[in-house]
Amino acid sequence: MKGKILSIRIGEDLHQKAIKVSTQQGQKLSEFIRNIIDHACNTASYETSYKTEQNQSATEAIQSELNIKNQQIERLQSALDQSQQLQALAESRHQAEQQQLAEIKGRSLFQRLKAVLVANP
Repeated sequence: MKGKILSIRIGEDLHQKAIKVSTQQGQKLSEFIRNIIDHACNTASYETSYKTEQNQSATEAIQSELNIKNQQIERLQSALDQSQQLQALAESRHQAEQQQLAEIKGRSLFQRLKAVLVANP
């Protein structure tokens, strides 16, 4: 395979480190750099694919949790509505009883006794 020539500028320190590492691995500097670039390119495409799969999996998990939370919210809203209706009923009963008491207190003793005895035969 005929390759392309790549020319880059790097600092002296990085160049010395690259020579040292390539020598330790028993490679020529150009072979070492080719391997590094090849690895980075192959790893990048793998990581992109892997991250896409991870993101899709995470998105599905979050969507599932969101659906569960929406159902919980609907049930809580229904319970709240029911509670408010019961509270309104209790409030209206309380007001009716207060009104009856006010009416009874305005009557004379004889009228109160008559109302109780006629209501409960």
